[in-house]
Amino acid sequence: MATATIDGITTSGSRVLLTAQADPTQNGIWDTSTADWTRSADCDGTYDLACGSMVMIAQGSHAFQLWALTTANPVSIGTSALAWSQNTSMAFLATLAGGSGAALVGFQEPASSSVRTSQDKMREINVSAAGYPGFDATKATVSDAAIQAAVDEVHALGGGVVQIPPCLVGTVLLRDNVHIYIKGGDVVTQKQPTTAAITGFVKPAGNLSNVRFFGGGRIDGARAATSASPSNTAIYIPILDGETV
Repeated sequence: MATATIDGITTSGSRVLLTAQADPTQNGIWDTSTADWTRSADCDGTYDLACGSMVMIAQGSHAFQLWALTTANPVSIGTSALAWSQNTSMAFLATLAGGSGAALVGFQEPASSSVRTSQDKMREINVSAAGYPGFDATKATVSDAAIQAAVDEVHALGGGVVQIPPCLVGTVLLRDNVHIYIKGGDVVTQKQPTTAAITGFVKPAGNLSNVRFFGGGRIDGARAATSASPSNTAIYIPILDGETV
């Protein structure tokens, strides 16, 4: 592919987002030239893109729009069919121009939620929307496998936010630089354990850093302590000699 005009913009020497190729595996972010186009270096390999990755459009009729990758994880560049959809328009930020402070750097969720930075928003993976196998919104079974997969993937990407919608949780291991977001009004319920094993959101062996729970939702850990399961913890963070948290 050589120089082309897309949405009124001559593409030679540009960085473009392709969203509607006949072969959807060819969608994605490309560096254009008068010769063959190449995938942009930051969007051409493993872990470069994940469900929820966002791209800001700078020119053309879509300028100041954010487009999000909606393909379920794991995403394999060149193999996965990359589906993109408009997430929101930056035009709405104009309404914040009359504000100040946190209003200009954050997004406010519904009542009882906390203010979140735009960086948090753009690095977020929603366990349900991302299509991780094993998520059960009915709370009939635990969603541990899906949540753990999201936590581990965000950790591998260097950190970010995992949003957990209402579900049933048994045991999930926390990871460095992974923030757990539960939206205001949402309730994540812990399963009643049947053994003495520690359950809930658990610190693994070793050090743990830069972890938080936020968003205004809650974890319902109101389980009955029994002889079989005397522990009744929602978040368990043991600190052994020599470890730091």
